[in-house]
Amino acid sequence: MLHWATAQLAVLFIILRWLEMVTLQYSIVRREQFGTSIINHLPCVVSWYLQS
Repeated sequence: MLHWATAQLAVLFIILRWLEMVTLQYSIVRREQFGTSIINHLPCVVSWYLQS
């Protein structure tokens, strides 16, 4: 049980780091549009992660 929770945390951390990298990459090109889409999709991602 504990190992599974640790694995989930590791996956979440990797996803967050990837999102940060992608956001930094796109912020130069289309900062406002991309930032808004990330903020709009964040609740969906969080709820999907909590349900899984």
